[in-house]
Amino acid sequence: MLFFDTRVVKQPEYLSYKKLFRGTLLGVFLLSGGITNNALAQDVSSRDVISLQNQIESLKAQVSQLQQTTSFSGNSDRHTKSNSNNKSSGDPSGLLPELLTRVNNLEDQQRVMRGQLDDLTNQVQTKIDLLNKKIDDANFAAGGNGGGSTAPAAKAAPVESASSETPKPASSAGDSLKDGQQALLGKNYSQAESIARNIIATPQGKKSVPAHFLLAQSLAGQQRYKDASVGYFDIYKKFPDSTRAPEALLGVGITLLKNGDSAASCQALNLLNSKYPNASSRIKNAATSLHKKAKCS
Repeated sequence: MLFFDTRVVKQPEYLSYKKLFRGTLLGVFLLSGGITNNALAQDVSSRDVISLQNQIESLKAQVSQLQQTTSFSGNSDRHTKSNSNNKSSGDPSGLLPELLTRVNNLEDQQRVMRGQLDDLTNQVQTKIDLLNKKIDDANFAAGGNGGGSTAPAAKAAPVESASSETPKPASSAGDSLKDGQQALLGKNYSQAESIARNIIATPQGKKSVPAHFLLAQSLAGQQRYKDASVGYFDIYKKFPDSTRAPEALLGVGITLLKNGDSAASCQALNLLNSKYPNASSRIKNAATSLHKKAKCS
């Protein structure tokens, strides 16, 4: 009977642990399912973008071939100028405008799908972060509750106060790049700046391109455009071979223009074009738009 009573006392505690972990595992399972669905959608979007790209290239080849044929027919039929000037002034078959329209439509579709693909990528990353947080919470719950026993409450109190002080390093350990990026997304720019500076102050963080970007972006978010332009240019100087170096020079141009220095902004754009002629289309399009806004010559 004594053994039976002991089990009755401990059963609610056991059930509470069981519910805790069951809820945590359910959350992890649901998030995993969401990530899988988004990843599949992202894969489908990627294939659609590639298919559109192939169609565009095919149509461009047809347009080029048609233009060459048109040019040839225009030169060979000069003796019939009176009729050919009206009929074949560039396109004897009448297909050229239609092909150009199709190319433009497909390029518009491709831009839309690339935007959707970027959105899906961001959604997948967000769900991965949430999943990691769920797992961390589950691990913390397992470690915190596993130490509980039938010890007196007087002795348990100092243990809890000690464990409550233990997470304080977690706030410093929480000053990671991911935390800084979350602060940036939440428009908590001063916190993002503080985290970025703490990371860059370490030997490993000093070599981190994302950490330097976090600093420049947080400064721009605070409308400290001059400091932000220095931060972006610092990335270009320290990491000229990085894949994000063209993006850094674009950031220099944007922040200088927002600071009212259009001439310096144009210089940054010229440097971008000369140093990185093979930059991505996204960077080139943004640079072209900024070039017009700055009224560069």
